[in-house]
Amino acid sequence: MLLKRFKVQVIEAGLRAHLAEVHQPSSWLITASDLGSAWGKFRTQHFGTLGPNPADYDVHFDGIIVA
Repeated sequence: MLLKRFKVQVIEAGLRAHLAEVHQPSSWLITASDLGSAWGKFRTQHFGTLGPNPADYDVHFDGIIVA
């Protein structure tokens, strides 16, 4: 089975600095079928209904996992 992995990372400098100060991650690996699904999973898992500003984050294909 092939799984696609996407990386979500903070690109806004102020938010990235704040996360570093409070010892929180600034990037996450998400397994999803496509880029839109990866963003949706990330948004739901980390923010619920409020949702983040999409301009503060970069989502890109990170590789394929053979499971």
